[in-house]
Amino acid sequence: MMFQGAFSTKFYRALAAYVHKNHRFRLGLHGLRKAFIEPKILLSTIGRRVALLPYYLVGAWYRMVQLKLLSRQPNGNF
Repeated sequence: MMFQGAFSTKFYRALAAYVHKNHRFRLGLHGLRKAFIEPKILLSTIGRRVALLPYYLVGAWYRMVQLKLLSRQPNGNF
């Protein structure tokens, strides 16, 4: 790491992965809501985001559990 943080490098990597997956999940939900509100929108424009909703949901959950475990470790390692 370039700087000394309160947690280990593994923690910050897991945090970045969690933020990314959570953001992608929310984008997919937004696209799904938009498709229901405006049915004229082609599903192909937002289809990939909607199709990957389960992947991002499971990924965000896994990273959240990993963050909780890493934050409890004194040195942030398993």
